[in-house]
Amino acid sequence: MRTAGTTARTVAVLLAAACLAASAQEARPTSLLSLTPPEARLLLRVRDTPRLLERTEALLAALRPEAVGPDPDAPRLAADARALAVGAALAAWSEKEGWFFAIETKASRAELVARLREYGALSEWRDAWTLRLPRSRTVLHAALRDGTLALASDAARVRGFLGAAVPSGTLKWTATPYAEWMASPAAQGADLALYQVSGAAESLLADAFATPPQRRLAAAFGLGAAARAPAALFLRVEEEGLRADVLAALPKAAGVRRATITLPPGMDGFRLAVAGFNPAQVIEGIGRAQTRFDPDAGREFAEELTELNRDLGFDLAQDLLARLGDWTFSISPKEEGTPDWAVTARLDAREAFLARAQRLAEFAETGWAEAPERADARRFTSRAFNMPLFLAARSDHVVLASSPEVEERLIAWTPSAGAPQPPEDALWRIEAQLDLDRLGPLAIQCLPFKRLPPWLGAFPPGSRAILSVRRTETALVARAQLTGLSPRQLAAVFVRAAPAPRPPKWVLEQPVEKIDVKTREIVVRKIAEWQALGPNPEGLYRNPRTREFTMTSAMTCAACGQKIPTPPMPPEAAGGGPAAHEAWMRTARCPLCGRTPFIVRQENP
Repeated sequence: MRTAGTTARTVAVLLAAACLAASAQEARPTSLLSLTPPEARLLLRVRDTPRLLERTEALLAALRPEAVGPDPDAPRLAADARALAVGAALAAWSEKEGWFFAIETKASRAELVARLREYGALSEWRDAWTLRLPRSRTVLHAALRDGTLALASDAARVRGFLGAAVPSGTLKWTATPYAEWMASPAAQGADLALYQVSGAAESLLADAFATPPQRRLAAAFGLGAAARAPAALFLRVEEEGLRADVLAALPKAAGVRRATITLPPGMDGFRLAVAGFNPAQVIEGIGRAQTRFDPDAGREFAEELTELNRDLGFDLAQDLLARLGDWTFSISPKEEGTPDWAVTARLDAREAFLARAQRLAEFAETGWAEAPERADARRFTSRAFNMPLFLAARSDHVVLASSPEVEERLIAWTPSAGAPQPPEDALWRIEAQLDLDRLGPLAIQCLPFKRLPPWLGAFPPGSRAILSVRRTETALVARAQLTGLSPRQLAAVFVRAAPAPRPPKWVLEQPVEKIDVKTREIVVRKIAEWQALGPNPEGLYRNPRTREFTMTSAMTCAACGQKIPTPPMPPEAAGGGPAAHEAWMRTARCPLCGRTPFIVRQENP
């Protein structure tokens, strides 16, 4: 089996060889396109190889897996590429023949031979070369003809190239939808463009979803269907950021509309706006995803939802959540305490919605109290997960927030106010924005870990990640952007050893209960105190009294109701999916009563 390091090295040498040859002063992508093999299912085009290489060199070096180790060829690859790369390049992939590269060049045959010999054993046969890469055991075939260099993993393709055979694969890429995509503004401004025919990415990435759990996970989120669609990706690399546009041809859909949405104001962490499907449809989607991943889990989810609806006396999805329309979610870190957050949504039938919300609060025993009306909005307070909730509802708009200040600010805001007119009708739309320089503080306040990865605190001020996705009548259109963050700065994020932000004092002072695995002694200490006591490589903490590593998380046995050490899950069960988890839970035993301490189906009812 080819390792990740071997594959990465092979691809690097292929790209380096392409860069060595791409020294044409004028890029002629159309002429390169005429060399596309008829069986090609993926087509990659680079407009300006040296520009792309220059702007991504630091990023690619930072992303190279450390497991591969230092590459002695890397300096030579970079130097050769900088010396000779000028112009465009093309690559094509098919299941039968693998990769094929065609690159225009002004380099002489002797110059190319001399440089390629430095990377492996090079043999010549007539006008063709065979390059054997010693570390990856890969064999490449190459030839030079009329100022064009061809490299391929299949010798027959190179022989056809030398025989001046003209492939018949061009027509595929000059037909709809590829011709329209190649003429689109996104393609004209792209440094790199990637096109696929139906199912190409799914075939190429088959090894990435090799195990049954991985395949079920891909099916649960519809990754198989997305990978099968004819699609194009356009990448633009600038000094101030990166932009990727994705287009995918999908079956014609009915129900499109001119939806206008905008992100909520005054929140500088993460913001999300969704138009076209309400929270009830989100619940339905979760159920479908669970069923695809594990039919038993899907049935259990449906049964629990049915039981909840029966206890409430109404249908949670249809009678409450379906009354909500386009919605937003936002969360912002604060200097101290928990972060501010809010959910807003368009509202239909306010009084019916509030009646159902009150019934839900009463059922959950979280409290429900009405506050004085303000700005034509009925206002209420409640609690959930020991946190206060503040709800305000106007005739067509509802806000659920973490504080009265956030609620007051957003209840006066209309989601469509100031929203730009969308470029076209859509079935649904999603807009999202993440302020990367606020990611560290936000993660610290939401996830009270002992330590966080250093890169979370390494983003420069003003850097953002922006996502826009819409489903039009016939296509999926997406754009992802990094702004205020150059490729070199992004590389620094991954290599910089900047310390991560420390958790706020209130997090470190939270009490946590642990139990001694030998004596069942219960000890309660603050998070900061436990951090000073462990964990050791086995995940155990010191007992403050005995100083031995015998403390672990406590749980209540579902059978006898006593506090016991949480049984550690063996690696084979942890990596085996839901069925393996449940099988292990059935075999785990409470040290006091001898029965399973977990709640499992048909046991411990």
